[in-house]
Amino acid sequence: MFFVAYVNKNRCVGCKTCERYCPTGAIKVIRGKAIVNWMICIGCGLCVRSCPQQAIRLVPRYMLTPFPWYFPRRTR
Repeated sequence: MFFVAYVNKNRCVGCKTCERYCPTGAIKVIRGKAIVNWMICIGCGLCVRSCPQQAIRLVPRYMLTPFPWYFPRRTR
């Protein structure tokens, strides 16, 4: 839950191995590249171990979520 899969698009060849191994269906291959839905990714690492190109790694989830100060509040 603290980590999420991140795909290096330059290394991904679209073989769909990660898509088959993902237990939650968080990875889809679209236009020849794997895309991770980080909202449903549980960070189990099965995709990382299954990728023959080593294009996937786990990163901390907080690196992908927007921080509250990123969106300035509107003043009236």
